[in-house]
Order: sequence, then C-alpha cells, then structure tokens
Amino acid sequence: MSSNSVAPRDQQGFKEIIVTLPGWGLWVIAGLCLLSLVLAVGLALLSNSENVKSYAVQLLVVLVPLGVAVIAGIAIRRTSTQQIDHLVTGFLEKTLLERFQIHCNYSSPSHVRIYPFNAVRLLEPCRGTSYVVYELHWRSRSDRAQHAPVRVSVKCNVFNFELFSELPVQIGPNSEPGYPLDWIINAGNVAQFAEHPVLCRFMSVLQGSVNEGYEAHVSFKPRPDQPDTWNMHFSLRQKLGENFLTSPFLKRYLAEDAAIATGVLFQEWLAFQPADAMAAQHH
Repeated sequence: MSSNSVAPRDQQGFKEIIVTLPGWGLWVIAGLCLLSLVLAVGLALLSNSENVKSYAVQLLVVLVPLGVAVIAGIAIRRTSTQQIDHLVTGFLEKTLLERFQIHCNYSSPSHVRIYPFNAVRLLEPCRGTSYVVYELHWRSRSDRAQHAPVRVSVKCNVFNFELFSELPVQIGPNSEPGYPLDWIINAGNVAQFAEHPVLCRFMSVLQGSVNEGYEAHVSFKPRPDQPDTWNMHFSLRQKLGENFLTSPFLKRYLAEDAAIATGVLFQEWLAFQPADAMAAQHH
C-alpha cells in the first residue's frame, strides 16, 4: 500500500481528533500552530544558516497540514445543527413559497397549461421539523373557487427532497384502482402504468418527474364513507448525492420542480374527476 493512500486516512483521523477536542484546547492548538507557522516562515526567509532554513522548511511541511486540519475542525464545530436548521427552514418556508407565488401570479392564456391555482399560503411552518404544508387555492374559474383548497406537503433534509399530497379519486361503482395498492414508480417501470386504471390519467406528472430523476410512490386506501372513492397518496422523492441547501442553483431547481409538479398533478386530477369529486378533497 502506497504512502499516498495512507496519508488521507491519517489526516482524516487527525481531523476527527481535532473536532472532538474541548473548545479551549482547539483554540490553544490553533494559536500555537499560527505562532509556529510565523516563526518557521521567518526563519526560512531571514536566517543566514542553511541548516536552520532546512529545519524551518521541514517544520512548514508539518505545520501546513496541521493548520488545515485545525481550520477544518473549527469550521465543522461552527457548522452547528441550528445553522443547518436555519438553511432548511429558509428553503422550505421562503424559497418554495416564492416559487409557488410566481406560478400562481403568472398564467398566460397562450400557455398550453394554465396554472390551476391563483393563491398560496404557508399553512404549517417547519417549527424545527423538516417539512411544511402549503395550501393552494383554485383559480377563480367555473365553480372551482367554491371548493376547498388543496394541501401539498414538502419535506427535505440535507440530501433528500420529497413532495407529497393526498387526493380523492372516484373510480366508479364496484371498481378498484388495481392491485397491488402500493406502487414505486421510476424510469425503469413507468411505461407499464400507461394501462393502469387510475395512474394512466397521471402520466404527464409521472413521466416528467421520473425523467428528472424522481421516484414516485403512489398508494391507495378506500374511503369507507364513499365506496366509489379512494384516497390516493402521491409522493415524488429525490435523493441527492450532495448537499443542496448551500447551492442556490439546486434550491432554485428543486423549488421550480415542486411548483410545476404540483400544477400538473392537480390539472390531471381535475381532468380525471367528475365535477362533484372536487368537494371531496381530503385533508
């Protein structure tokens, strides 16, 4: 095994030791490291002795990685869970809300799809958790405005993003939404749902989502109070390989996905349901 493969693990282990030190110990090491670096640089530049310069250079070879480890340790200690919670809250309560508002406020008749909602509000904020609930009000058109608004939940942590909602679907007398009642849909199997008795009506949101790397989870539960109506739990999940909360590009991308997917989902739901099914929206 080469020395190059050992060094990163040794350095990582040393960094872990630095992180676990008491706060006062970490700052003492940082002070000594800084003082030693200044002394070593001064000796390397100003000394007339070649031996002293050689020792100073060797000291720098040790002190520079040590300084990097100390800086990383301080940075990790300062990145507390409270700061991460602040990032999560800002994304869920502000970035998403702004993106929903943009779509609700802009709907050009020339567009093939008109956004089905004209107002949104944050119904349930984070309050220290990793998810929020938004309430969206139907666009004032025909008789939709008199029906209850819909609720959409969004959950995220540092590496995962999920959009989910529950919709009542009327299937017909003595009908069922096909078995099994719980499906995981991805790019490898989405085509087979073009023949599903219910999911065939939601192919735009399903196909578009899996093309963007999402995995859809759809499950059905019967409603005892309405024999011909089932509750459809619809979830889009994205597991990222990197932290997206510190990337404005990824946050913008995921927020836009949430707004677009919500609009397409409920547009397809409207087309699927009889007029009186809208009053059965379950929260």
